[in-house]
Amino acid sequence: MGKKIFWGIIYLIAAGMTALTIWLYVVPEREIQVAEQVEGEAEISWIAMPVFTVRGVPVDIGRTRVQALLDGGLTLKFYRDGELLELDLENSVAESRMQYSMMVYDGDEYLADIGCTNTGETSCRVEECSVDLLDVRSSNTENGQLPAGILVGETEVAGLTMAEIPEKFPEFTEDRQASSRYLFTAMTPHQSMVAYFSGDGTADNPVVEFGIRNYAPGSVE
Repeated sequence: MGKKIFWGIIYLIAAGMTALTIWLYVVPEREIQVAEQVEGEAEISWIAMPVFTVRGVPVDIGRTRVQALLDGGLTLKFYRDGELLELDLENSVAESRMQYSMMVYDGDEYLADIGCTNTGETSCRVEECSVDLLDVRSSNTENGQLPAGILVGETEVAGLTMAEIPEKFPEFTEDRQASSRYLFTAMTPHQSMVAYFSGDGTADNPVVEFGIRNYAPGSVE
């Protein structure tokens, strides 16, 4: 690999996105918002997705670049041979049409998993990749709780229960294919995105995982 990317899992975009879709997001037809067709003319609607804010850094999925996270004082880490390492940005290159998986840290504190994509035809610096996946999991933190300071819209998620999701996020609908999960989907001719909240057990239990994913990297202007 030389001075190429040194972190863990490298996803082929098509295979990775397809597997994730089958595993997590088999969405009921009625929950998918589709651009309406007008007779004689196709009216394409773009469905606005919630903006996630990670310790003060807004992440507009598919649009925000990795550089924004770095500018916010956050760091990128990855596992290699079981060892957690900080990404060496000076010697890291993102190959064309590839997506890479890494973790966002604030100092020594885990915040989120991200997938960043180079949608171009040539290699680029990692900082130039778009953020097309952001997952926050309590199972990855030292105390087993969601990290503080991560917002969906204007609402901090840490401490919320699943019972509060319908009130706080009315645009999300309950997933009929899985218990304790709420989804907000956007499927248009140029858009394929899903945001979610997941719990563990009853509605009174806290949110244990949430995130947003863009399944069509490069489609967002």
